[in-house]
Amino acid sequence: MPSKERQIMIAAGKVVTFGLCVIATIFSGMADAQSATKCTPHEQRVAKAIKEGKALLKEEKFKIWIDKGLRADAPYNKKPYTTYLAWYGRIGSLSAAPDGSHTPEMTKFFETHGFTPSAAYSIIEDYALYGKPNSSVDLDFEVKMNAFHCP
Repeated sequence: MPSKERQIMIAAGKVVTFGLCVIATIFSGMADAQSATKCTPHEQRVAKAIKEGKALLKEEKFKIWIDKGLRADAPYNKKPYTTYLAWYGRIGSLSAAPDGSHTPEMTKFFETHGFTPSAAYSIIEDYALYGKPNSSVDLDFEVKMNAFHCP
């Protein structure tokens, strides 16, 4: 059995370690808050679309719809397909202007983050259809998409 002094030192070490973890968490939260304030409206819309796409992947009805997607009896006139169509439209509008051109904010997003909203769509589609990214390009985009944080 360790001596009383040793027990006190061990307890003190645990308290110090806990304190350092708390401090690191506080600073991490501050960094997240600071980066959140630097997000442009376009970046916020892209982040929201990615979050919505990832949420679709978790819905059981969406998984069932994907499994039935190539069959004639797939439910194309109700949820989750209608939810998917609305999401697809939003992420598409973030990828290109109505005339198909790229606006300066879209170009800036790609230059800053290394992927486009359409690449995020491709990754989410890969997960829906294949359970993982289907190409080395999508793997690279997935890393960049997962590194992108914005509220």
